[in-house]
Amino acid sequence: MWDIFGFKFLILAFLIFAPLERLFAMHADKKILRPAWRLDLFYAVVSGMIIKAGLIGVIAATGYL
Repeated sequence: MWDIFGFKFLILAFLIFAPLERLFAMHADKKILRPAWRLDLFYAVVSGMIIKAGLIGVIAATGYL
C-alpha cells in the first residue's frame, strides 16, 4: 500500500533527529518542537501529496501508468 501522506518518513525522521537534537543541542534549554509544529506537519504532508500527485500526472500523461 502506498504511504500517501508520508507519515512513515516523518515518524522515522522524528525518531532519528529528536534524540540527536536532545543529545547534541547547541542551546540546551530549547524545546524540540516549535510552537507552530502543527503547521509544519501540515505543510510536510500537503507538499508530499502535491509532489506525488504531480508525479502520477506526469506518468499518466506519458502513458506508462
